Amino acid sequence: MNLYVLIVLISVINILQNVADCKHSRISKKLTSAKIPPYPTNPKPLMYYVSKRLGTKLVRLIKNELLFINDMAVCFSFKEQRSEVKKIGINFYRSSTNKVKLSTSKKKPTKVYMKKSLAENYSQFLFFIGLSMGLIPEITRNDSSQYVKVFSNNILSSNLKYYKEKNYESKFIANSSFDVYSVMLSPPEFGSRKGKKAYTFKSHLAKYYKNSVEINSYFKFNDYRRLWYLHCSDKCKRKTDYCKHGGYPRNDCVYCHCPPFFYGDKCEKIVYDQKICSNKHQLFASSSKKQYSIRNMQSSCSFLIKSKNRKKVQFNILNLKYPQKTNCWEIGFLEIKYREDKGLTGLLLCGNRKNISFPSLSSKVIVLYSGFNFNVNLTFSYKEV
Repeated sequence: MNLYVLIVLISVINILQNVADCKHSRISKKLTSAKIPPYPTNPKPLMYYVSKRLGTKLVRLIKNELLFINDMAVCFSFKEQRSEVKKIGINFYRSSTNKVKLSTSKKKPTKVYMKKSLAENYSQFLFFIGLSMGLIPEITRNDSSQYVKVFSNNILSSNLKYYKEKNYESKFIANSSFDVYSVMLSPPEFGSRKGKKAYTFKSHLAKYYKNSVEINSYFKFNDYRRLWYLHCSDKCKRKTDYCKHGGYPRNDCVYCHCPPFFYGDKCEKIVYDQKICSNKHQLFASSSKKQYSIRNMQSSCSFLIKSKNRKKVQFNILNLKYPQKTNCWEIGFLEIKYREDKGLTGLLLCGNRKNISFPSLSSKVIVLYSGFNFNVNLTFSYKEV
């Protein structure tokens, strides 16, 4: 083949590739479009209707969950009506399948279809409540492949939409990282064929996440924060980065709603109890590795480990000892906030553990204990890297 023909062939291949890329880009844009349901915010009520055919238990769960959303400093005021909502609002119906038809118009309501049996699967119930409010499935985030591996062949074709990555606008992501404990991370068998796993965690901490991810099924702080960004942030323009440690503005746009263990007008302070756990609550990491032990942790303990030079902190649990080996979640758990986004729930641990190394992702690591046992002991090491 002469040089001229080779050059022509290469040019044609490049042109075809560019055409393919353009087509892929257009398809991608169609797939990634997502609209926010135009729900009314305070002082206007958000009307909803719940069919009695859903059964007493599921009706109660729906009403209670909407009340919780009302109370968590977001800008909704839910109001039930006895007949179906005709314009913007939410209607809950009994069905043979679980699905949500999200409204994109003020002239039409969101329609939520639920099996009566959903009352017995609380984590999945919360997932569909989240969808009805406009939250997105966690695995559809375009960074999810860094945290989970999806087994597409194990997923029913009708449920692939809950696993396919998309590029969402910033309001959906809410300036937050991938959240293992979000109600929008569906259980591993959700939507799969014959109960097979739809995904698995990638991190070397995967086995610890698997043990804890379904322990406490409820809307987490980060889920409420995302609702605020999605529906309420326009009320507090220029204040989306006002709050510290992953907090978000309250409805008055002056004070902040803070993650657990944080307080202050801007969530700038960490809650310490000088009478419990230890007389040390702040540890400074340096280039040399240090070790610290906490004995007989009580109902509430918090520790901050940070570097003086804003370098990343390397944190390792050397020994975690619980007196109760089975059902340890009933007496309390340890939370390690090692990621940069402190609004996320940290890795939750309980039971006897040794030699757990955490990736160095932040200049601050926060160690929290919540429980009802006085004999939990922890030894850890830390240094800046």
